[in-house]
Amino acid sequence: LGRDVANVAFLMKIDKEKLEVVVDCVERDIEADELSDLLPAATPRYLAYSYKYVHKEGEHERVSYPLVFIFYCPPGINPSLNMMYASTKQRLANALQIQKLFDVRNPDEFDEE
Repeated sequence: LGRDVANVAFLMKIDKEKLEVVVDCVERDIEADELSDLLPAATPRYLAYSYKYVHKEGEHERVSYPLVFIFYCPPGINPSLNMMYASTKQRLANALQIQKLFDVRNPDEFDEE
C-alpha cells in the first residue's frame, strides 16, 4: 500500500458467474465517513479498509495503520443473496488475515468510531 497514502479501501463483491470474490474498486485517500459513497443501495459488499491512526502518548505520537473488514448488507435484499455474502464473510476475513470485523446495515453507520 505504501505509507504515502493514509487511507485505502478495497471494495469487494461476489462474482455470481465465477462464484468467487473479486475486487470491485480501490479507493485511496478516503475517509471513513466517505465509505458509504462507494456502496450500492441494494447489494451487499465487503470492504477491507486501512486507515492512519495517530496514538497520543504523552508528548509523543505514534502512527499505526489498522486494517478492518466491513460486511455491508443493506436491509430488504434478496435472502439468497444475503445468505451467499454472509456465508462467505468469515472465510474471506480469515483469508485476508483481518481480525477486526464489523457488520453494517445502514450506510450512515460509516464513521471513524
